[in-house]
Amino acid sequence: MLAETGKALHDTESQVEAGNRELQAERARIATQKAEIKFLSAEDKALINNIVKRGRVHVDLENKVFKFVEPIEFASSYITPDMTEAPPAAFKDDATARAIISDLAEVLKFVKKAIILVEGHTSGGDKAMSTIGYQIASERAEKVVETLVALGIDSKRLEAKGMPGLLGDNKADVKLKTLSWGL
Repeated sequence: MLAETGKALHDTESQVEAGNRELQAERARIATQKAEIKFLSAEDKALINNIVKRGRVHVDLENKVFKFVEPIEFASSYITPDMTEAPPAAFKDDATARAIISDLAEVLKFVKKAIILVEGHTSGGDKAMSTIGYQIASERAEKVVETLVALGIDSKRLEAKGMPGLLGDNKADVKLKTLSWGL
C-alpha cells in the first residue's frame, strides 16, 4: 500500500510539473503577443483607430478580436422545396458590403499574421439546417472571403464556414473569429 501511495504521489508530482511547464509556455506566448502589440507603432495604431472610427469594423488588439459593427446584408434567397442547389450569395448593397469588408482588409494589413474564420449564418431555425441552408450559409462566408482576397488579403489567412439556423446564431449575418494572431 505504501508503494502504491508513493507511486501515486510521484505521478501527481509529474502532472503538476507538466502543468507548470505548460503554464510557463502559455505565459511566455502571452508576453510575446503583448510585446508585439506594444511594438505596433503609434502611427499604425492611429491608422487602425481611424479605420475603427468609421464605425464599420472593430478590432480589440489586447483581446485579439475582430468584429463587423455594421452588418453585411445579403440579398434574400427564395428557396422552394424542390430546389437542390442554393442560389449564389449576393450582397444586398454591393458598395456598402465592400466598404465594410474593405475596412476589415485595411486592419488585417496591419495585423499581418492573423488568421480569421468567417462564419456565414442564416435564420430559419431548424428548417435552415438542411443541405440548402448549409450551402447558403457557406456561400455567404465564402463571398466575404473572396472579397477580402480581392482586396489583397492572402487566402491562407482566411477560412470560411457555414452555420445555418440553430447551428449558428439563427440570424442572417456574418461573424468573425480569430484563429491565430500576430503582427
